[in-house]
Amino acid sequence: KQLDLDYIKNSLSPHGDCLLVVGDENNSKIHLHTNNPGIILDFAVRLGDLSEIQIHNMVEQSQQRQAKMLMESSTNRQIGIVAVTAGDGLERIFRSLGVQSVVNGGQTMNPSIEDLTKAVSAIPSSKVIILPNNSNIIMTANHVHELTPKEVKVIPTQSIPEGLAAMMNFSDDNSLDVNVERMIEKSSTVITGEVTYAVRAFHFNEQPIKQGDNIGLVNGEIVACDESPELVVEKVLKSIPAANSGLISLYYGHEVTAMTAQDLLNKLEASFPQAEIELYYGGQPLYYYLLSVE
Repeated sequence: KQLDLDYIKNSLSPHGDCLLVVGDENNSKIHLHTNNPGIILDFAVRLGDLSEIQIHNMVEQSQQRQAKMLMESSTNRQIGIVAVTAGDGLERIFRSLGVQSVVNGGQTMNPSIEDLTKAVSAIPSSKVIILPNNSNIIMTANHVHELTPKEVKVIPTQSIPEGLAAMMNFSDDNSLDVNVERMIEKSSTVITGEVTYAVRAFHFNEQPIKQGDNIGLVNGEIVACDESPELVVEKVLKSIPAANSGLISLYYGHEVTAMTAQDLLNKLEASFPQAEIELYYGGQPLYYYLLSVE
């Protein structure tokens, strides 16, 4: 297959900077700084065979620098934060927002009180905030203070988007009580959407849903089903009036390719032209997509 260098440049330029495409119709070398390397790989593999991929070293160096910076900053912080989540992408996002300790967990994967207490104890700060990010974990998190001398507060976040919204309102300059108040207030304003699969057969609006069918939920209530997760995302957003002109954040799971997610983003931008839409790799299990509307 002959390579069109202009087509490659035009396709990749929106996804990063410092783009360099050199070569001919048979071989091409691409250099690009991007926050979404998966999208670039998915695009390139459609053009032919890949070789000399050097993305892993760049990611590792970035993660090591970030981990070092977080470690250095966490020792001086008055308030530590523990978040429960699943998925390497979501973990990186939470850490980038200031979370020092991440406990693996979520739907069907509830961490124990020992897991949460251990995470709290590992943080140098004497005051700690816990983000359960699941309604099934809130009660367990509320008992952690009984097992540690530290002052522990729980933000009753029932979903990942609520936890991320809460972190957006955290500030090291505020007291523990002020942070808790503002984080609770912010998390309560977020509308959460989830696209997953049915674990059992049931009926939705008199329509039979088989085990494994794609379904969509808004704040825990089923609102949509369809042939593909992407069609369900569109239906979920259309059921939320605020999505027409609000901020939509979309997190795709480990079973979704970056190119599929990018294609969905393009369609959503056409369907919701007044909304601001952001796409992130979450890497979460069970859920094809998590989304929030603010």
